[in-house]
Amino acid sequence: RAQAGKQVRLEVNISGGSIDDPDLPAVIEQELITTGADPSSLILEVSEMVATSRHEQVKELAKRVRALGCRFAVDNFGSAVTNFRYIKDLPLDFLKLDGDLIATLPESRTDQLVVKAIVDIARGMGCETIAEMVADDETLFLLRQQGVGYAQGYQVGRPQPVSEI
Repeated sequence: RAQAGKQVRLEVNISGGSIDDPDLPAVIEQELITTGADPSSLILEVSEMVATSRHEQVKELAKRVRALGCRFAVDNFGSAVTNFRYIKDLPLDFLKLDGDLIATLPESRTDQLVVKAIVDIARGMGCETIAEMVADDETLFLLRQQGVGYAQGYQVGRPQPVSEI
């Protein structure tokens, strides 16, 4: 929920082992009811590896949590760009660009082109993009040029305990 004029979003990584838990969506729903949290402020994410190796299970989980009003993301995207075929029919809100791809962005024209391609595909899928490991102004500038919507990393803010937010 918003505090002191700031909107708080919580991103939760879902492990591959949790994907098959049939009670997970019910637990999430109960926690939303108990806490009174806005479901759209909760972003659940799975790694690209989990999304591709457990495709059908991830697809079902994404549908269920999005029906609760939560949002869904694939994390570390771009570490294996050949996996576009696996994510094209997942109901996603975000693609989180792999930090290793972002870390070398200023030095690598190839990485810049890959980021641009991912941004274009994400837009076509109706997704927003989040860049991980943004460490400096030059990288942030390049991400803006490429159309990336959000950034995470030391350049935009250090990790903080939830109790301090």
